[in-house]
Amino acid sequence: MEARLLGSEATGGFEEQTSTALSTLERAYGFQSSDHGAPCDPSPFGADFGRTFKVHHELGEGQWAFVPLSDGLNLTLTDLVYFTDSSLAMEMDEFVTISVILEGRRTWRSSRFGEVDLDRPHCTVAVQADGADIAVSSYGGVRQTAITLHCGRDFLDTMFRNESIAAPGAIRAFIEGGAREPWLHTISLSPAMIRTFRELAQAPYRNGLRRIHTEAKTLELAGLVFDGLTGPETVADPQKLSARDIERLHHAREIMTAQFADPPTIARLSRELAINDYKLKRGFKQLFGTTLFDYCRAVRMGRAQDLLNDTDMPIGLIAETVGYEHASSFTTAFKAHFGYPPKRSRRLS
Repeated sequence: MEARLLGSEATGGFEEQTSTALSTLERAYGFQSSDHGAPCDPSPFGADFGRTFKVHHELGEGQWAFVPLSDGLNLTLTDLVYFTDSSLAMEMDEFVTISVILEGRRTWRSSRFGEVDLDRPHCTVAVQADGADIAVSSYGGVRQTAITLHCGRDFLDTMFRNESIAAPGAIRAFIEGGAREPWLHTISLSPAMIRTFRELAQAPYRNGLRRIHTEAKTLELAGLVFDGLTGPETVADPQKLSARDIERLHHAREIMTAQFADPPTIARLSRELAINDYKLKRGFKQLFGTTLFDYCRAVRMGRAQDLLNDTDMPIGLIAETVGYEHASSFTTAFKAHFGYPPKRSRRLS
């Protein structure tokens, strides 16, 4: 299943392209809008707040909610599964897109930065250049749980107006309306991002109170993401890596995924892959948006959560299975990663 979001006919401003995005998504992905009277679950935002789209039963299951916020900022919440792979070509001249993916796998492609495959919780920030290509693929049978922010120039200008906050060059060029290259950056989800994600998706409020809460939490989430972007070693450009380097780094990720419970040392991994340890560490972070250590920890936590949700294994045995000698250390790491202890994860499932 392939579609194009915001095609060449969408040449207007932020609001016009937002409207075009909604109609394009509805046609391409089989969404049935509650505004059109088609069957749809109740909107999680109340009758007067946001629009909810239900995936056509022949294409998948789940829903996608769109919420227009003020000052050039839109929000979408996604919780769905497609039966087959899908691909979306993105032409977003009026947006910088922040995608916070709590669950699911996505592959980003561009002639500028190549292919970036992300199958763990992560955040991506994408800047679209005029006439350039960015496409994102999702995979059939894999649940997608995500929040996406579409940020316009006015919103970003306000966000970075304080001179003490430095906007990355690609975002600064977008704000100023100058020539720019397509740009994609990935960062790992911090516990604060995960907590804010859940507070947005699971807020107990309705209608007016829900709007106030959603706007506040959306701004908080954007602030957390931009704070991550302006830290050290944030601007990634995989094009500087050779094809051979990228192949080795993908192999490194495969090894860490397979051996997460007892991962190899940096020195051993660099010898095995015939790559120096500096390039291994810097290149891995550059390509995947996370360090080797953080990636291994994320795989451990993902596996632990699966075991908590899908089995009756004691927590002590789960800790040992994912590489922790002591259950207390595992509990501390799990809570730092997800924002809640393992026992709560089991109750939520």
